[in-house]
Amino acid sequence: LCGGYEQGNTGYPQVLVTKLDANGALQWMKSYDTGQNTADFGMVIVNTNDGGLAVAGHLSVGPVYIQKLNAAGDQEWAKTYVRNDTALILNNCSFIQTA
Repeated sequence: LCGGYEQGNTGYPQVLVTKLDANGALQWMKSYDTGQNTADFGMVIVNTNDGGLAVAGHLSVGPVYIQKLNAAGDQEWAKTYVRNDTALILNNCSFIQTA
């Protein structure tokens, strides 16, 4: 599962990822600070071939945000994408792994 989590009343949620096992039992839950003072949300999540996860979402200021997590939920990398200083929005929340 992915979404947003706001600790306290900061007005700036962070990306939240929750991993459950096949029976729905919580394995781990982690929030990720994008380094921006913005409202950040994970919108879609996929399993990766290496056993990890990839999360795509957006920051309230417009960039699309993608992060790669390992199987334990530790962040391997994160990137934001902007096109010609124009805000990008994930409309259909479609996200796949490619070669």
